[in-house]
Amino acid sequence: MQKLFINSKNESVTMSGLFDEFIRFKKIINSSNETIKYYNNCFRYFSDFMACDLSCREMNKNTFYDYVEYLQTKKLSDCTINSYLRGLRAIIYYGIELGYIPKFEVKLIKAQKKIKETYTDEELKLLLKKPDLKKCSPKEYRTWVIINYVYSTGNRLNTVINIKVKDVNFSESTMFLSTTKTRSQQIIPLCSKLLVILREYVKFRQGQPDDYLFCTLKGEKFTSKGLQVTIADYNKSRGVMKTSIHLLRHAFARDWI
Repeated sequence: MQKLFINSKNESVTMSGLFDEFIRFKKIINSSNETIKYYNNCFRYFSDFMACDLSCREMNKNTFYDYVEYLQTKKLSDCTINSYLRGLRAIIYYGIELGYIPKFEVKLIKAQKKIKETYTDEELKLLLKKPDLKKCSPKEYRTWVIINYVYSTGNRLNTVINIKVKDVNFSESTMFLSTTKTRSQQIIPLCSKLLVILREYVKFRQGQPDDYLFCTLKGEKFTSKGLQVTIADYNKSRGVMKTSIHLLRHAFARDWI
């Protein structure tokens, strides 16, 4: 008769240890920095819930339900709770796959999706109105170009800050995107109005082919936070209190449809 073998290593693995393995795996498969940040944030919430470092063998359906109730006491929206649960679910399923966690199904809570408020037509008119180039600052003009670009293409923030001068192909009316959420390179068409704006801007920008197209006033690459603050300042200066660059993508999708 074959002897029963118990993997003592699996018995001793904690959730923190599993998370370290999970993040190492995600980095090996080349997950984006934003994805890594997301999982770190999700696990941070779960770590706050754990009184001590939980053993993977203790991670089960009841423990998961206890965590859901913990999140609900924080008065978070259902969508936010599900966002944290999706991250934890990926970690749990990775642990189940490795044999660290007993198998069980992770279910999200039912959440009512709210209609996302986006920029109104009146607000877009204020944001898209071209500034007087004889009177405006370089910062205002550059940000106006960025607003037009995002509204016309729906590109993500991380995509925008990684575009280089050489990526604009005026002869074919296209833009080459090297940085996307799916890590797949893309070539997208540019409308005639945006091409006129970009052609003028490139002359103003006077950068080298490998320089970033949308940069700081010092010619350096934008950080995500830096561009968000720049957009917020620009919007407020135009009398628009909504300051999210992501909402421009919603406006793009709404008007495109």
